[in-house]
Amino acid sequence: MIIRLNILSLVFVAALPGAVYSAGDPAPPETLAISAYEQGREQARSENWDRAAALFQSVVEKDGQDYRALNMLGYSLRQIGRLADSLAAYDRALSIKPDYAPALEQLSLTAGFYHGYLIALQVLQVLVCLVIAALIFKNKSDDWLA
Repeated sequence: MIIRLNILSLVFVAALPGAVYSAGDPAPPETLAISAYEQGREQARSENWDRAAALFQSVVEKDGQDYRALNMLGYSLRQIGRLADSLAAYDRALSIKPDYAPALEQLSLTAGFYHGYLIALQVLQVLVCLVIAALIFKNKSDDWLA
């Protein structure tokens, strides 16, 4: 009999918060609402980078010291090709928390990607010059150095 009372009281205690919540205010408390940061992470997981960047930007506008949001903002901006803005977001995150490993890692990747891009651009310029020189040489022009 005592075991039944204990089980019944456990069921009652477990059901009480749900009953109180459903009878009270229909709006969920603020703690249950999904934060803009979490929404941004969901958008990033879905590879919707523009929306993710906008959500992380809104978090940063509310709290300029949120280094996690700045890191994710930098990552999202990098994915949409805004490298300079991405680097600035990582830099701000590291100015707030200099030992934040994800920002350090992403900054390294972003800088590496950017430098790789610059090298590829220079190689392309060299190739264009060589093609032009080859075309001039093929036509046996005497003034190809002029």
